[in-house]
Amino acid sequence: MHPKELGISLMWHRQPYRRLLALRPQLGEEPATLGGLRDWVRQTCHWGRDGKIYVVTDSGDDAVNPKPGTLRYGVIQNEPLWIIFARDMVIKLKQELMMNSFKTIDGRGASVHIAGGPCITIQYVTNIIIHGLNIHDCKQGGNAYVRDSPEHYGYRTVSDGDGVSIFGGAMFGWIIARCQLS
Repeated sequence: MHPKELGISLMWHRQPYRRLLALRPQLGEEPATLGGLRDWVRQTCHWGRDGKIYVVTDSGDDAVNPKPGTLRYGVIQNEPLWIIFARDMVIKLKQELMMNSFKTIDGRGASVHIAGGPCITIQYVTNIIIHGLNIHDCKQGGNAYVRDSPEHYGYRTVSDGDGVSIFGGAMFGWIIARCQLS
């Protein structure tokens, strides 16, 4: 469904985060509607522009050399990606998950838990959407090497143990929606 059909002004194109937040109550959890919104967002909002669908098939984690199919492998890629999950899974991260820009993590359609280890860090990146994840029982991580792009990994000091840590980057370059954080 196009936002015009919901009465949303396309004049908001300079503020896509506000447009998405405004749409949430009207769209609810209807997958087809949100799927249409996904396509519209990919075309107009940069969050996943020209992005491919990446499917997480493996709940394992390696902070320095992630395998294809893992969540970490998807979030560190340089290109825009819409990340979905093949099945229900519990992901216990070995170190904090460093996001790269232009990623949507979409937990709808599966029960996805990030739990029992360090959790997510959004640092100096923009255009991030995290939707429908259960993030809980997070622990401190750090004093370890962590990959944040296909070309780079670096030494990270101790992380704070929060479910999602956000700092640096654009003030409104991210959306966290319908997640359970505890």
